[in-house]
Amino acid sequence: MVNELPDDTSMHDQRAPWQLAFRDRCAEKLEKMGDASRESKNHDEAIGCYSNALLLEPTNRNNILLKRSNEVIELDPSSHKGYEGMHDALHGMGRYREALEAFRTMLSKIEKSPDPHIRELRRQYFDATATIRKAVEQTIRPMPRVLIDTVSGRLYDKVQQAAAFEELPIYDELRSSMTTRTRLDHARIRKEVKEFYRY
Repeated sequence: MVNELPDDTSMHDQRAPWQLAFRDRCAEKLEKMGDASRESKNHDEAIGCYSNALLLEPTNRNNILLKRSNEVIELDPSSHKGYEGMHDALHGMGRYREALEAFRTMLSKIEKSPDPHIRELRRQYFDATATIRKAVEQTIRPMPRVLIDTVSGRLYDKVQQAAAFEELPIYDELRSSMTTRTRLDHARIRKEVKEFYRY
């Protein structure tokens, strides 16, 4: 019904009160189901319930996901799922270095799992660092061997030119957002690298 409103109405982005109430009841029910699953040590089901509840509350999603992920880690420190949720929450908050640390911990938990099916999951994850560095090398190759920073007057050789990109927040954001081969976006990496090195 709300989706059928014409685009030119101011009501277009608003939800009816009954929709909000229904959404809140569903989220509350899913959280209770997640709590019950967590107490019965069914961590995968708890994470599923919490994840679905979060989809209903997008404004608080990252804070709630971080809280729930910490609860899962507290209940089962060897579970990779808690660290996966932590990575997603921290990335969503723009805390990319912490997100990368959670990602590395998740990979460690997967690799150390006694379950061969969980260890097999490692193949789907990817560290984009080498891909980003290759894009940087290709971009700076035709540049002069030494550049001068016009602000500081400092000279930068090729190694320092390459290292400069790794000091930027976008470097951590790219690494944190491209954790699987399917998420690897070569075009975005090239765009961000070229944007930084343009002169």
